[in-house]
Amino acid sequence: REEARERRKAEEAQRMASRPLRLSKHLYQSPDLQVLTTDEAANSSLRTLAAPAFSSLVVDRYKHLQRRGMLEVNRKQEMRRPSRKIKHVERDRMWETSRVFAPPCPKPAPKQS
Repeated sequence: REEARERRKAEEAQRMASRPLRLSKHLYQSPDLQVLTTDEAANSSLRTLAAPAFSSLVVDRYKHLQRRGMLEVNRKQEMRRPSRKIKHVERDRMWETSRVFAPPCPKPAPKQS
């Protein structure tokens, strides 16, 4: 029984060691493999590479640093919608509200004949 527990702990430690480090609440997801074609890779200088090939190299280095645990994994912020609609109430000016809330005029007395 003790041996089985120790074996399970060793297996769990081995699994945790193989996982990428977690520096943020998001987990690292390995990107799709992108390969430079021979035409793009023929130029050995980064200055002469085309723009899409250069950006893929930069993204590759960035993802590599995230995988090694040197940068935190982040995502684009999602737009949050309000949970309820906000009602906008237009207010009257002070002198208009006094007219609206003024007491009604007294009714005329009934005529006696």
